[in-house]
Amino acid sequence: MKKSPLGIPVERDPLGPAASARRERVNLPMLYLREHFGRYRLFWLLFAAVLFLDQLTKILTVAFVPPPVPGALGVTVIPNFFTLIHVYNKGAAFSILTGYGWVLVLLAVGSLWAMFHWRERLELRRRLMQWIFGMLAGGVFGNVIDRIFRGHVVDFLDFRLPFPIPYMTSPDGHWPAFNVADMGICAGVGLYLCKDWLLPHFRRIQEARAAKAAAAAEAEAETGAGDGDGFAVGNGQVR
Repeated sequence: MKKSPLGIPVERDPLGPAASARRERVNLPMLYLREHFGRYRLFWLLFAAVLFLDQLTKILTVAFVPPPVPGALGVTVIPNFFTLIHVYNKGAAFSILTGYGWVLVLLAVGSLWAMFHWRERLELRRRLMQWIFGMLAGGVFGNVIDRIFRGHVVDFLDFRLPFPIPYMTSPDGHWPAFNVADMGICAGVGLYLCKDWLLPHFRRIQEARAAKAAAAAEAEAETGAGDGDGFAVGNGQVR
């Protein structure tokens, strides 16, 4: 079957190759959209959802939550646990690499380009991979927008845990402030780690159980066959 310039199979045109060529030129934008958007619909939906929620919540934070000035305590949602605050972060997620915003912008843009360029190798057509990279790309791009247009990232979710977590919280249990973009990045990375580490582990456990069950069934069948060999009915007698 003939293929379009984008490699998409198309049927032969009964009006001849000239009419087919004209039609392909006219439909080239639609073929491009189908190739680059249709096959990755879930990726683009998740990307847009994370990006929209991230920017919307940041706009609302800037508009309604007290700015980061001395004495501003934010909006308490759950006392001693969850507070809406308004702080600036010039680093990465959870204030990592503070002061290197331009490096983070370059890394973010480079990662998005790499994601698109190696989409076949990343198996981006699989639904699980679209979940992973859709949330990851939405979070990365959301923070990139902040760094380009605000010069910093707006963080507003502030949690204080009843117990400290080594290397993650302060000694009094305070978790670094974050935003929706950080949540998308962490969720994407977490799913990817589960896919690479946990799923193969569980698959090996299931395969081992299945092999063990098959071996037990085979042994039981052989035992039953051996017991049956000692009993045969012939001419009314048992051997």
